[in-house]
Amino acid sequence: MTTSLTPSDHLNSEPLVLDKNAIVAFASRFDPQPYHLDAEAAEQSIFGGLCASGWHIAALATRLVSETLLQNGHPCVEMISVSQMKWSHPIFNCFFLYFILICTIKNQFFHWIVNL
Repeated sequence: MTTSLTPSDHLNSEPLVLDKNAIVAFASRFDPQPYHLDAEAAEQSIFGGLCASGWHIAALATRLVSETLLQNGHPCVEMISVSQMKWSHPIFNCFFLYFILICTIKNQFFHWIVNL
């Protein structure tokens, strides 16, 4: 157990701006839904505009969380909470994306809660 951490400590990831090209490139390969690929089709969807795939956001979260932990001298542990992921709102073109990691203790181990 890392002794330099205390419950409620938090870290902020570096920011990232998600642009249209990145949204479409990811969706083209991994999640080819019209609201991820075509701005006009997306405007007619339930989202009302071109938005990133939830899996794209999950992949970026994995990267930013790992980088944030390593940059702050904490080991990057496996991410096992995919079943607890929630997509509460769409992420649109030019969205300023960053994550807040909040330290908690569960079963005598440190855990990180990640908020968008």
